[in-house]
Order: sequence, then C-alpha cells, then structure tokens
Amino acid sequence: MRKFIILISFIAIVISCKKEDTGFPIPIYQPGPMTYGKATAVKATENWTASAYGQEEDWSEGTVSVIAQTYSEEGFLREILSFQEVPKKIGKYNLSKTISPNDGLVLASYGNIIDDGDVLGDYYNLDLNATDNFVEVTYIDTLERIIRGKFTATFVIDLTGAYKEKIDPANPDKVKFWNGMFDVKIIE
Repeated sequence: MRKFIILISFIAIVISCKKEDTGFPIPIYQPGPMTYGKATAVKATENWTASAYGQEEDWSEGTVSVIAQTYSEEGFLREILSFQEVPKKIGKYNLSKTISPNDGLVLASYGNIIDDGDVLGDYYNLDLNATDNFVEVTYIDTLERIIRGKFTATFVIDLTGAYKEKIDPANPDKVKFWNGMFDVKIIE
C-alpha cells in the first residue's frame, strides 16, 4: 500500500510540474464585439481570437490596416496586433518592422496594454529571423468593403526604447501567431 501511495504521489508531482513547464505565460484574452470582423490564430500553443476591423490608409494609396484587439473580462484593452499597408488586392506579402509608404511591404506590430486599457505594456518588434512572416489577402470586395486573409507573424520583445526591461517579467521574449486568419469590414 505504501508503494502505491508513493507512486500516486510521484505521478501527481510529475503531472503538476509538467503543467507548469508547458504553461502559457501570457493569458489568452477575449475578443470584444466582432461588429466589423475577427481575427483568429494560434498564439504560441493556444487558440487566439480577437475582434478586428480594416481601416483605409490615407497616407499609402490602395492599402488598408488590419487591426485585431483583445480585452480583459472587465472590457479593458489588452492586446493590439496590426498589419499596416496591406494592399487591397489578392496576393501574399512579406512583413516588415519599419514603415515606408508604397514599398510593397506590410508593417506588422504587436503590443500589450495594461492597467485599465490605456497604458502601454511590453511592445514587440517583428522577428526578422523568422522565415515565415507573411500576410496573404485571399478575398477582397471593394463594393462591400470586405477583406479576408491569412497570416503568420513572429515578434520579439523590444527592449531598445524607453524601457530597458520587461514591463511584465512573465511576458515571453518571443510571441508567434500562426495559422492566422482575418475577415474584416473596412471602416471609414
């Protein structure tokens, strides 16, 4: 009986340690109202859904921004994932971490928001070492103002700006969104 209790205790310890080792350090927040669309992806190892919308670019002709946001249970903004200068035509486009109007590249950015939704948390730059960063426009309807597509983007924490260390030490150094899809209405 004693060996059985020791065995059960050992299994319980192994299972609890395994959960800690594979746990996802950033919570997966919920989408807000999906009035203008949504984005989905796998964020690291977890399913992720965000409310999203498209917005005309007034500084880069023929492009839109696709912005995805998540919220806390209390309704405070928690994450913003954006792709800017997405061409309004079907095709696959490389991602960039810098913006230059009409250069054919899509600016990708990701950051989290803390407090009551108005304080910038940790900011991430596009990981230029990742070879699978892209946005692909798979459907565009200019009359109905709908754009759909796919994306994969990997980001690394930015410690070069005002903050020389993480705002939240629990945040990972790298965040990858993969198998991503968006289906948004382009708003005025």
